[in-house]
Amino acid sequence: METGDQVLDRVLAEPLLPTGIGPLDDLLEGGISRTMVTLLIGSAKVNAQILQQFATLAAVRLCQANLTMQKTILYIDGANRFNPYEISRLSINQGVGAKEVLDAIMVSRAFSWSNMVQTVAENLENASAKQIDLLVVSGFTKYFEEMAQTPSTENSPPHLVMKPFEELGKMFAGLKRLQAKFNTRILLSTVPHSKSLRSPAGGTKLKHFANVILRMLPSPRGFTYYLDQHPFLPAKQITVNIPPTGLRDLTHKTLDQFFLNK
Repeated sequence: METGDQVLDRVLAEPLLPTGIGPLDDLLEGGISRTMVTLLIGSAKVNAQILQQFATLAAVRLCQANLTMQKTILYIDGANRFNPYEISRLSINQGVGAKEVLDAIMVSRAFSWSNMVQTVAENLENASAKQIDLLVVSGFTKYFEEMAQTPSTENSPPHLVMKPFEELGKMFAGLKRLQAKFNTRILLSTVPHSKSLRSPAGGTKLKHFANVILRMLPSPRGFTYYLDQHPFLPAKQITVNIPPTGLRDLTHKTLDQFFLNK
C-alpha cells in the first residue's frame, strides 16, 4: 500500500504533455497529466483549434520518438470541426511530414448524443490495436442539454428523464476503463452550460468527474483563461490582450501567433 504522500509524489513524477498554448501550459504549470482527466470549457470553435493543436504536437512527439507503430492518438470529433488541412499545416510548421502526423491520429465522428455515448461508453477500449496514448474529445457533452431538457421532459416517463444522466455515467466508466488499460492522457472539451458560463454542459456530474477544469472566455480586449479546479494547484487566471491594431492581420495565424499577435 502507498501513503497519500507517496501517491502524490508518483503523480508529480509523471511527465506533463504541453498543449502548445502558452496560457494553458502556464496555468497547468507544464501541461496535461497522464493521471488526471482534464476538461476544457469554452466556445466550440476555439476549443476545436486548441484540441487540434494539442493533438498535432502530441503526434509530432510520437513521430520524432519513432513510436507510431506502438502508440496512436484518438480524436473524437463531436463538434464536427476536425480539419486535416490545419493538422497538415501545423505538422509542417513543426518540421514533420503531414502524412506521418495524420497517420498517427485516428478520428471518430459523433454527430449526435447517441453517437457520442456509443463511441465513448462502448468502443474506446477496442478502437485500436495500438496503445491509445492520448484521447481528445471535442464537444463531449455538446448534445447533453438537448437530450436532458426537451419540451416533453415534464410529461416523460421517469426512465426517459434520467436516461441522459445514466448515459453520461456510462461514458465516464468507458473513460476510466481506457485510462486504466493504456494509462491514457484524456482531454475533454465542451461548451458552457446554457445558464452558467462557469459550468459545463453536463453540469455538476461532469464537474465532479473531471480532475482538472479549465475555462476560456473572451475578455474585452482578448481572452481570459481560468483554472477553476485542480487537485493541488490553486485557482487562477491569465488574461491575454490582443492589440486592436493587429486584428485585421490575424486571419491565417496559428493560435500562438494569434495570441502573441505575430
